[in-house]
Amino acid sequence: MKKLISLVAVMLSVGAFAQERVVVDAKDISINASEAILVRNAQTPEIVEVKFQVPMAQQVCQAYSTRVVIVTSASQCGYEERVTGYTTRTVCTRTNPINGQCLRTETQRLPIVQRYARSCPVSESYCSSYGTVTNYESDKVRIKFKKLPSLGGTEEDTFSVKARQRTYDGENVVYDITPIQTVVPYNVVKKGIFGYDSYVIEVK
Repeated sequence: MKKLISLVAVMLSVGAFAQERVVVDAKDISINASEAILVRNAQTPEIVEVKFQVPMAQQVCQAYSTRVVIVTSASQCGYEERVTGYTTRTVCTRTNPINGQCLRTETQRLPIVQRYARSCPVSESYCSSYGTVTNYESDKVRIKFKKLPSLGGTEEDTFSVKARQRTYDGENVVYDITPIQTVVPYNVVKKGIFGYDSYVIEVK
């Protein structure tokens, strides 16, 4: 019984990762997966655009905690006044009551006071546990079958195309295109610019 269960589990696992076989018979193709086997036949246009659903893994915070940190902030901790030096000024201490003319002056020594932000302990929230969430996003690749041999009858070329996230927590998608069975050997050349994924498949 255990052997039977194991065999079923293996079969399900293999089936879950099997690539869908898609005949490319239109200029625009949509595939509800991140990879597929594309089949080129006599009805395949020279240029096609294929849309995939790509799993994109992003880091998210799963739990928050609170900790006490020391900050230097006037808005949170207030100001501290310090005397950083002195200056002098001359002031009139006696004036003529008739014409207002100064009759006696006095030199005063005044402190120069600067205000500095204080430091104090405050509570802050931070992420204490991270996890991953995966969302499926649509992404399109353009493929040009450049001057490939004409196919007739049941002849066909097959290509494995896989779309994947370039880096964890990133937004870019990259493609792996590999010929599987073809009437003649082909080269796959990446031509995409400005973030647009474009490939040319040509005869070696």
